[in-house]
Amino acid sequence: MDQKNLYSSHSISILNLSVRAVNCLKGVGIVNIEQLLEYKESDLLNIPNLDINTLFELERKLNNIGLSLESNCVHATNKNYYVKLSKKQFAKLLLTVDELLLPSRLSKALNEMDIKYVGDLVHIPENVLLKWRNIGRKSISELKKKIHDLDLNFNLGMNVDTWPPLDMNET
Repeated sequence: MDQKNLYSSHSISILNLSVRAVNCLKGVGIVNIEQLLEYKESDLLNIPNLDINTLFELERKLNNIGLSLESNCVHATNKNYYVKLSKKQFAKLLLTVDELLLPSRLSKALNEMDIKYVGDLVHIPENVLLKWRNIGRKSISELKKKIHDLDLNFNLGMNVDTWPPLDMNET
């Protein structure tokens, strides 16, 4: 009998998850391992209040019993952890900075630094952006909000391993 069949009927309580993780899962009706394994990583990130750290907790706990979630994501790194982007999220990295509808001062500052796409922007750490002319704490807050509004679950300074795409046209 394989690991999936062995644990499929067990409650998620055997994973010894945090209260946050349990509440997120139960909030969408996931109460056993079999139901959890039906979800892909990107689908789990769409569950309200389930953030990237909770996803990593789920992956660790499942790995401890020899199971894993199905992945359909692109990896990105932020300091000490990986973020997995769905194809839909990766497509949002191709949005131009102008499409974010930023305040004109911030938009002009990014254009002066030749930042054309959201994917270009997220690579730049916050402390580096703060050194640029016309970018301050308020601008950083606006950028973070726009990134969050795009459902991108990460911060400035990310390293997306497939950015820029090889087939991206130079403009």
